[in-house]
Amino acid sequence: MNTLDKLTIYNQALTVIGVSRLIESLTESSQELRVLDLFWDSSIDQVLQEYEWNFATRYLELTELTGVSVEGWNACYTYPSDCLKCQFIMPTFGVTNVGFGILNHYRREHKIPFDIFNIDSQTVVIVTNIQNPTLVYTTRITNLLLWNSKAITALKYYLASQAAAPLAAAIEYAERVGVAYQNAILNAGSDNNNESYARQEESEFILARR
Repeated sequence: MNTLDKLTIYNQALTVIGVSRLIESLTESSQELRVLDLFWDSSIDQVLQEYEWNFATRYLELTELTGVSVEGWNACYTYPSDCLKCQFIMPTFGVTNVGFGILNHYRREHKIPFDIFNIDSQTVVIVTNIQNPTLVYTTRITNLLLWNSKAITALKYYLASQAAAPLAAAIEYAERVGVAYQNAILNAGSDNNNESYARQEESEFILARR
């Protein structure tokens, strides 16, 4: 679990691009704060989508839509409103705790085909050929206390890379933090694999039924 707050992450991002003036308050009117605020939300989304973090993973038994069809697919299902990224589809097993071996089987070894379609300007659907599918997906987590340390490190470097052009002490910092971000993503696996998929109350992996 992370213990760093937004202000600390902002100041760490400034430090790694060589900015000596740090932010004292999230309500001040400094250029540094304005720039970091500008990139904050998109940085959150980028880091969450870049890796299949356990703390941001959910799985949901999908609801089939009637009267909607897409050529070449057997069924259409409602796209979850809180879905940031679809990870994979698996059969619904009717249990709330699914072992890592089963998850990894459908994540890596036996990928079930699916796709996403915009039916109209307001309707997005998931299509697949299996009945009663469960979608494993990434949701948007803005509570930093739920993030693990490696995700926070990745967030710091990605935010710094976005802020580097307007704020960095030298242009070289942008390339350095970009590389640091990619390394943080590559190193994410160890912490992520140590988290349990079955911790329901800690929002690590929650089964939602609709």
